[in-house]
Amino acid sequence: MRTQKKLKFLLLFALLSGSLLQAQITISGKVNFKNKGVKDISVTLKDTYEGATTDENGNYTFQTSEKGERNLVFSHSKFVEVEKKIVINNESITENIDLKEQISEIDAVVISAGSIEASDRKRATALLTPVDIYTTAGANGQVTAALETLPGVQKIGETEGLFVRGGTGTETKFFMDGNLVNNFFGNSIPGIKAMDRLNSSLFKGNVFSSGGYSAMYGQALSSILALESIDFPERNSVDIGISPIFLSGGFQNVDDNKTKSFGIFAAYSNLGLMTKLLKFNNDFTKAPESFGTNFNFRIKNKSGGILKYYGSFDTNAMALEAESLEPQTDFENTSLKGKNTFHNLSFKQKFGKYLLNLGSSFTFNNNFIRLSNTFENEEFNLNSIDVTGKYFNAKASVERKINKISAVRGGVELNQTHEKSEVELSPVPFVFNDKITSLFAETDLGFSNDFSAKVGLRSEYSSAINQWNFAPRLAFAYRISKNWTSSLAYGTFYQNPENKFFGTHDLNFQRAEHYILQIQKS
Repeated sequence: MRTQKKLKFLLLFALLSGSLLQAQITISGKVNFKNKGVKDISVTLKDTYEGATTDENGNYTFQTSEKGERNLVFSHSKFVEVEKKIVINNESITENIDLKEQISEIDAVVISAGSIEASDRKRATALLTPVDIYTTAGANGQVTAALETLPGVQKIGETEGLFVRGGTGTETKFFMDGNLVNNFFGNSIPGIKAMDRLNSSLFKGNVFSSGGYSAMYGQALSSILALESIDFPERNSVDIGISPIFLSGGFQNVDDNKTKSFGIFAAYSNLGLMTKLLKFNNDFTKAPESFGTNFNFRIKNKSGGILKYYGSFDTNAMALEAESLEPQTDFENTSLKGKNTFHNLSFKQKFGKYLLNLGSSFTFNNNFIRLSNTFENEEFNLNSIDVTGKYFNAKASVERKINKISAVRGGVELNQTHEKSEVELSPVPFVFNDKITSLFAETDLGFSNDFSAKVGLRSEYSSAINQWNFAPRLAFAYRISKNWTSSLAYGTFYQNPENKFFGTHDLNFQRAEHYILQIQKS
């Protein structure tokens, strides 16, 4: 009896096993990209745990007991996911698939004109954080001094400015949150280098492009330095600094939700003690003295838009004498009194697929220099130069994303300048007025993760020159292999001559053409 029961049990088990084996249907095939098999592609039946991963040649195979109409899913982070509808009966299924590349902001190569990126942020020659600046030896916490340590940037004696590949200091322009910053450096006299006016800690990034920069910017032959201020501070803070030569203090306040913040900072410095203790190249009759303060606030609305304001005011004074080589002259005397105020306002808001950027800046600057000679303690040849400037900038732009790595943007910009120079020995002051109206448009085109292009156009009209200019910009980037990337950029760049040259010559725009070819291995 037991033997018969065992036989019946074994027979039943064999029948069930056979039916189960017959129910297992094999699904197989090959996954290709550009006619080549692709490994590590996940192939699954949707809403089940059944599937496989492709091998080195792109082949896959697995078995399933599912029946009827099902969806076969092919997925990988670098490729567009594919769903293929299949009907499972009692026969094996072979399903081959051709994949399309998934365009990704992370993987895509983008235009280079200072490095390998389409946006100015990542293609720049340098992208410095405040920590980078403060830890650069000899930079004294100034972004321009830190950039002077990079290839292609020269230090020209004791002269402020960013001198790129032999250009003058005026060929580099400075921008804060997209707005032009006039008089970026403090007031100075020959032989004394002025400091940066803007505090490096206010910015989350400093992008320096040494050529081929975006059509969003203009009036710079050589390069631009684009400063992007922080959205909101990480925490509330109070800063106090005391030393024999300076006194400073300030605070920054931000709410818990990081929807609004404000801060103020002030500093006073006097190098009188330093001039008595140390030997300087210059003989100061009045030690450099300065006072500066700045204020900022930020407000975030319920829709995510951010309004930012930054304002500053500073004054400085100094006087020095230098031995004269002229007969019957002992010393040449120079004194300076300067004052400056700067205000910057910007607003950024998303409206669906569109990003709106609005901004404006205003600068007032006064530089009063008194000149004279001394012979046997008698002062003569008294003269003075009093230069006052008012500068206004406004910009509006709209950007629309086309897909993950493509976008189109355009906008308009207005720059207005009024300068008045009065020389004591000249009865007629020199007055300079100019309005520059600019239109710009550009697009980022991502054809694949290995190839992209950037095409732009900028046009400007100057009332001082009474002419328009047209400046095309074009760049391509191509990833040769995993570690090798190449880029090619071309652009035409215009800039007005320095204001001091107007009135005596019939002037035109200055013009530069940039050709940049790069091959980079990482």
